[in-house]
Amino acid sequence: MSSANRRCPRLRALRWTRIMIGFGSIGLLCLGVNGCRDHAEPELREPIVSFDARALERFLERTMQLEGTPLGSESRLLAARLERCPEAWAHPDPEALDGFPLSLLSRVACRDASLPETHLEAFARERRGDHHGLVLWPVGDLGRLELRIDVDESGGVEIEGSLVPGETLGAYGLLVPGSEAPASPAIESSGALLHLRMRPRDGIALSTWIDPGTQADRLFALKGRLLEGALLSGTWELALMPPREGQDVPLLVGALHHRMAGPIEQALDETLDQLEATWPIRRTPRSFETPHGRLVEGGCFLDLPLLPELAPCWVVTEEALLIGYRGEALDAALGPAAVSSPQPIVGSLESASRLNVRFDRIGVLDRRLAPGERATRPGDIWSTLHLEARALDAREIAIHARLRTGS
Repeated sequence: MSSANRRCPRLRALRWTRIMIGFGSIGLLCLGVNGCRDHAEPELREPIVSFDARALERFLERTMQLEGTPLGSESRLLAARLERCPEAWAHPDPEALDGFPLSLLSRVACRDASLPETHLEAFARERRGDHHGLVLWPVGDLGRLELRIDVDESGGVEIEGSLVPGETLGAYGLLVPGSEAPASPAIESSGALLHLRMRPRDGIALSTWIDPGTQADRLFALKGRLLEGALLSGTWELALMPPREGQDVPLLVGALHHRMAGPIEQALDETLDQLEATWPIRRTPRSFETPHGRLVEGGCFLDLPLLPELAPCWVVTEEALLIGYRGEALDAALGPAAVSSPQPIVGSLESASRLNVRFDRIGVLDRRLAPGERATRPGDIWSTLHLEARALDAREIAIHARLRTGS
């Protein structure tokens, strides 16, 4: 096999990892397509970026290091436009942005201080207060996003803000947090690349994802108790574990917290029976060890040549139904409890749904899978991203995020 062919699975794994990390990192900030709230101040739905240019440049000094990437290129161009500039400003037309949010950087420029301050500029300055930056963005017809941003001396970022998403969200509803706290983790995430733990505002009803009359509709009949969500307690988790030695693909694992193990096991058996009646696949029994040392019976589909190294497995514990990309994913998710857990953000939101991304671990994986690649990786400039979100009321969501730089 040629060296190019040998590298192919590793490059695919790197791209797959970055796509998953990107999806996890922005998912909570980009919810919905239709708004649901009227505002006394119409300026809150204006697309505005207002930033202290010196603080923004500290962040750009980091992102410019990602040479050969769209983010690195746009950051370099923006830094040149902001040279000897006191304030960065943008008021773009959202419809004209191709590839948001990255394309927004191309619209940011130095505000001309020689011109009189407009009403919107004055509004943004007042709304920004003592913070380094403000981003206002319309969401759908009536929703909005408002973020206040601060950049520390090393280029790390802290964000506080709020989001008013839409009401008709479909599968995106799983990313709209409620006011109740998620259940304790069912996934041991001390070694994870990414861990997302959510308690959605409107609960979990997987059947709402599936359009009537489609193949998925016929496959699961939409009456399955597992898909309807009546047996689920409302918390779900998603984690990305590093691949085991000798493997190239990171291990995805999800958890659906349930009310009672017995009914979930019966509903799962019904679903698996439907799968086996539709496709020429057969489950293989497999045992998994819980953190308390108890063996629980699960299973795997070992003959699914759909994606590299894919052999999905599942198990029902006392807390949740867990499904993994491979058996090793569940072994990692059910590993012994860590001595320490990720530290919450100072002033963090009570009862928040949370996303933790470990860029430092992703960097280690990048170097392992592509040791000859010389380009700067995200894991070389950032260490962690912590994001928390909680419903303030039936419409508005509070957001708090912190992006820390590496050493």
